[in-house]
Amino acid sequence: MPKKKKKPEQEEFELEQAYVELTGYNIKKKKKRSGALIAAVCVLAVILAGCVMAIPYLLEQERQSNTPTDSGYAIMAPGTSAIGVNLSGMTLEEAAAALSAVYDHDMTVTLYGKEYTISSADSVKHFDAEGAAAVLLDDPRLFDLNDWLELDTENIRQIADAYAVMLQRETLETVVQVRGEMPTLEPVETEPECQTLVIAKGKPSTSVDNEVLYQAIVRGYKSGILNVEAAVAVGTVADVDLAAVYNQYFAAPVDAVMDMETFDVSGGTYGYEFDLSAAQDALGRAAYGEVIEIPFYRTVPEITVESLRSLLYRDVLSSSSTPHTGEYNRNTNLRLACEAINGVILYPGEEFSYNDTLGERTTDKGYLPAGSYVGGATVDTVGGGICQVSSTLYHCCLLADLEITVRDCHMFAVSYLPLGIDATINWGSYDYCFRNNTNYPIRIEAWVADGYVHVQLIGTDEKSYYVEMENYIDEIFYYKTVYEEMYADNPEGYEDGEQITSPYTGYNVYTYRCKYDKETNELISRDYEAFSDYSARDEVIVKIIEKPAETTEALPSDTE
Repeated sequence: MPKKKKKPEQEEFELEQAYVELTGYNIKKKKKRSGALIAAVCVLAVILAGCVMAIPYLLEQERQSNTPTDSGYAIMAPGTSAIGVNLSGMTLEEAAAALSAVYDHDMTVTLYGKEYTISSADSVKHFDAEGAAAVLLDDPRLFDLNDWLELDTENIRQIADAYAVMLQRETLETVVQVRGEMPTLEPVETEPECQTLVIAKGKPSTSVDNEVLYQAIVRGYKSGILNVEAAVAVGTVADVDLAAVYNQYFAAPVDAVMDMETFDVSGGTYGYEFDLSAAQDALGRAAYGEVIEIPFYRTVPEITVESLRSLLYRDVLSSSSTPHTGEYNRNTNLRLACEAINGVILYPGEEFSYNDTLGERTTDKGYLPAGSYVGGATVDTVGGGICQVSSTLYHCCLLADLEITVRDCHMFAVSYLPLGIDATINWGSYDYCFRNNTNYPIRIEAWVADGYVHVQLIGTDEKSYYVEMENYIDEIFYYKTVYEEMYADNPEGYEDGEQITSPYTGYNVYTYRCKYDKETNELISRDYEAFSDYSARDEVIVKIIEKPAETTEALPSDTE
């Protein structure tokens, strides 16, 4: 290729560079100099004039020579570079290879975050790497890439147009749908399948300027930077009001209620919703075009039918067990009395009557004669012994802190409970009654087993305290042992020293209901409960005595 004629300014630049290389002195720098120095420089200038006049000739000879020198082949001058390649120190062949390698790679075009490639075969018609390297070796200032690189501009423009069409997109709005049928909100045994909120996130409009993209690709090839990113105009997608969707489907749970008179439980429905916060967060993080699924779910009411029903008969309010004897008739009566009161339910405010619940004790009901106190003596009566059941129940009521309405103590102290904790009954005269003063129903459970009478009260314990009973013996009345004399042939067949009547010590007793904090066990209150007066009964022992001797009295005789 013919060399271009040099411009005057180029020749001047070469002369200045040669002068600097030879002298190390920049003739463009201006400094204050002394007269002697100036004279010396003038002399030096005259001496070097001849050399300077020879510089163009020497440079021209070097440029035209491509033969090895003492140090090897001619190489690129330091700082020589083109299309992004540093050619410093390379030979002509090395520089040509390095320049050619640039266009051996595909160009990468980044548009809206996606990368596309353009093959050099589709965009570069011809590149004379050797010619370009020769000019750079000869004189880098004369290098013009357009002289050596021929691009397929028509094809590049078609490619840019195709990308522009591909990126041209109208805004797609976000679509929200609810999939499935809404389930029942009534309580059911198996959790029903709920709906799903489906959100297809929209896509914004996109576009790219064809000419801008074309010019960017061309600049990339000419600069040797085969990685181009063109600006894409991106629109906006309208926000979706998920809160409105949430409010459309939201249903608050409804608490169940209990009729405090009948204690029937009714109402209560589940709520319905989806996690609004999670849906908004997922939509914000989702990529354009991504589909999000958010499940609906039922929410449980704070008070359910099950939870209300569980309040009923939830707690053992109190329990008491008292030992009984092995006497068959008495134990039969205890069992029948327990069966009569077992399962009885008392609603709040309702009063329990022992006599009304058992009714009159008769042999038709299975009751048998057994010992009971009558008129200070122990005699067999039908249903005897059932006072032990009423007394055990009384003890339970005290421990449950229930209201006692009717109670009398026995004539004599009993052995199966502490003093002051018994309750005597008798059909037609003495009864035992108490009232359910809690907020929930109470169920009585009573049975006989393992030598004990067992009674417990089942209800709903709302107390923060528990109850213990205390008794105070005010007076004691001791019994005496007395002897009843009788003959050995007495009708009852008593023997000497045999006990006719068992003794009882008498007491005057005060009982107190003491309440203690459940957490600290500290005494909260000590309240008077009842007064019980038990009579003393003397022990009667048989003393056999001898009958007096029989005497015959002389009858008066008739005399004359």
